Amino acid sequence: ANRNIINKRRLYLYDGSEKSSAKIEVWEFTDQTNLLTKRALFLDDILKTQTNTAAINAHAEAFVHPGMLSYYYSDNNYPPQINVKRVAILSDMPLLILREVLKHKNVEHVEIVGANTVASLEVVPSFMKS
Repeated sequence: ANRNIINKRRLYLYDGSEKSSAKIEVWEFTDQTNLLTKRALFLDDILKTQTNTAAINAHAEAFVHPGMLSYYYSDNNYPPQINVKRVAILSDMPLLILREVLKHKNVEHVEIVGANTVASLEVVPSFMKS
């Protein structure tokens, strides 16, 4: 157990269904060494990634937004609207990518495919707050 973690609480738990047998958890905690509040995504009890890592955040932003912005529609109004409702994330560490995808309000469904896991999520409101 990490002794530098304080104020740990589970924000989200999904124990599986007919569509996916993956266990999905989102935890929030405070790192005592720098007093940063972080969130972590676990798939089947394995830590996949956590928030508050600047270089990784920049990578996720640069990776996600150009693709999302390439699918838009315009009904002669400005600005054009993003028209992405379903997203597939192919990654063993999808947390930051998921966060960037969920910044787009039209997204209704996310499919996460990892090396050993397939998870199907409706938008998770507790994680979108980060």
